[in-house]
Amino acid sequence: MTLPLSKLLVTQPALRNAEQVADMAEFVSGGGFFDLRSLALFVDRHHQKPSPLIQINVFEDDSHVVMDGHHRCVSIWEAGRLYLDDSEYQIHDLTYDDFLNIDFDKGWVTPYDPRTHVRWPELRHFKNSVITCIELRDEETARRFIRESRNLYSIPRTMSTIEELHYVWKGQK
Repeated sequence: MTLPLSKLLVTQPALRNAEQVADMAEFVSGGGFFDLRSLALFVDRHHQKPSPLIQINVFEDDSHVVMDGHHRCVSIWEAGRLYLDDSEYQIHDLTYDDFLNIDFDKGWVTPYDPRTHVRWPELRHFKNSVITCIELRDEETARRFIRESRNLYSIPRTMSTIEELHYVWKGQK
């Protein structure tokens, strides 16, 4: 089943590696799909860590949010294709409560409400700070650090759609 890009909400206000989108859009314009086969070929050619399929969460109110794959969604939009092929994405069913809770076992250390906020596209330094906090102190200190540092990993939502993120990407180029 195809999934219209217009149905998807973004969870970040910008793209981390904006310079990659043009080449990705060219791939899509040539008939390419970001399925498991093409992702594996990309890894082989570029010696990079493999990307998962585009990760979509469907909440209890039927909102569809992109958890991973913003670059690919923007490049698909740029190429003029207005949907995800069913070979390109994986659906999850986390709840809003799941997004609002810290879960160290799953590596979820940036709790936020995707109805009202988005996360910064680059979180590696923040996550490393949380790990350091746990190693030097304890989980409760890390929880306090996370709660007191929301501005380091999330901001109020000012955009919602792939089309809006595409517009931001055009400004990032």
